Amino acid sequence: MIDGLASNNAINTVRALGCAGTNWQGVNMRNMTSKSPSRIEIAKALRQFKALTTTDQYKRISTIVAESMTDTPDDAVEGLSQEDEFVMLCVLMGTSTHLAPLEQRPSIATGIMAPDLLARFQPPYDDHSGTRYPTSRHGGYRCLVEVKSTTNAKFKIGGQPLDRLRQFAKSFDLPLVFAVRFVGFPQAALWSIVEDANPNRNSLTVGVGDLVTGLRPVIWNDHGYMLIPGTYLQVTYDSNTQDEGVTNPRYGTQVALQIVTHQSRFAVSKQDITTAGAFFESYGLKETQVQSKGTKTNVIYVPQQTMLTVADLIFAMNRLARDDDGNLVHEPGRALRELADGHSPLLIKRQLVEFVANRMCQIGALVLMGLGNPGDGLKIWHGTGGR
Repeated sequence: MIDGLASNNAINTVRALGCAGTNWQGVNMRNMTSKSPSRIEIAKALRQFKALTTTDQYKRISTIVAESMTDTPDDAVEGLSQEDEFVMLCVLMGTSTHLAPLEQRPSIATGIMAPDLLARFQPPYDDHSGTRYPTSRHGGYRCLVEVKSTTNAKFKIGGQPLDRLRQFAKSFDLPLVFAVRFVGFPQAALWSIVEDANPNRNSLTVGVGDLVTGLRPVIWNDHGYMLIPGTYLQVTYDSNTQDEGVTNPRYGTQVALQIVTHQSRFAVSKQDITTAGAFFESYGLKETQVQSKGTKTNVIYVPQQTMLTVADLIFAMNRLARDDDGNLVHEPGRALRELADGHSPLLIKRQLVEFVANRMCQIGALVLMGLGNPGDGLKIWHGTGGR
């Protein structure tokens, strides 16, 4: 026996069985062993390894596991990773006060299913047209969150899976919320967050349109920044500079950045070039013109995305940092583990995104836009605890 693996309770249980005169002769011990772990259980274990190891270490582990299975667990691990992405966004959006992941397995002795998260949100309210309430005016929205992902434009759940989740939520008198990731749009944080407000319905459908009409604009205090037509970037590279900074394999190191709008031309200070460039990189820059003279090259980039929300920008900017093999420097699971351990991984947070975005609004490159109908948003805010 390995020291420490047998608890006192386990030893006492075995002794009690012996004292009761249990006859072990003829007992088939094979029938008493646990069944092989399911694909989803293996995926959960791999997810933990993914958060604790480097990308190369995780790849070796998952390859070994996959060799002993008839199908690969990668898709299941990716599905579980969506939960990490959602939690990470909740943290970086700054409106959640508590995010407690729950072990998602059938509830002991009842057969009902626990959702993925126990959460509490305490958002401010701002419709960007004059109505504004601080966080202190919100009493906190406590809920259970089930995280899902889909390749379709709509996600639907019903029958026993929905009933089991509803029973769990009812047992604790908490609203049941579905956070659905539409994975067909990998470059944006396309999440719809919807409360299961009518338990009398046999099913629940969550669509892309619920991004605006659901809970997301309220509990994340999310809003958009729309690109003003005609805005583009002029970036100057120097192939002969020794300065540190963003480099282009064809043109050299980025030494200057100008943001050109229909109103003016704004030169970004040297210390802010990297941040401003990363911000507009989220809008999908397309190279349209190149002009070289000596060691310097001027390149015109035109943003391709029309509008992004705060969550979209946070998501995209945190995915820019990659290692030499193209892997995320701060994969959500690993970043969450570092945060839980009291460390501070280098992450792009809401404050920086909004600071840059608001500056771009001032120079006429972007315009701030609310999401959804202001009246509906205020009603939802009050319904989740605002006063």
